[in-house]
Amino acid sequence: MILINYSLFLITAAVLIYISYSDIRYRKIPNDFIIVLFFLSVTQSLFVYKDLQILIPVLVLIIGFVLSSMNLIGAGDVKLATVLLFSLPESSNQLFLILVAMCGLPLAICLLIFNFVTKKNIKTVPYGVAIAAGYLGTLTLL
Repeated sequence: MILINYSLFLITAAVLIYISYSDIRYRKIPNDFIIVLFFLSVTQSLFVYKDLQILIPVLVLIIGFVLSSMNLIGAGDVKLATVLLFSLPESSNQLFLILVAMCGLPLAICLLIFNFVTKKNIKTVPYGVAIAAGYLGTLTLL
């Protein structure tokens, strides 16, 4: 069981690293990798925690798409957070959201500094990086 848990963690971490790279470089999170993460998340939830939560991820998906339609958050970021929430036990949802916020704030500040120094006007934040870091931090603390 420990081998399955570590294997899922390493594969998920590798996928999240690629997603972070893609989000920084292209400001896009590929749907193919979201699907891979969905299957990894469901597998982890069922094998490791023996439970699959559905309510919170679905609520995040609905609220996220409303925010996405108002151009407040990217649809890829919503899908990423949703599929990752499937793999977490309900008791760690708050920790995940707190860590995502804690990772997102320095990311936004770095982007503001980058804009100021380079005189560019980049308006989007690659928040997939913060979501990935918050998720990996959550798994590490579990």
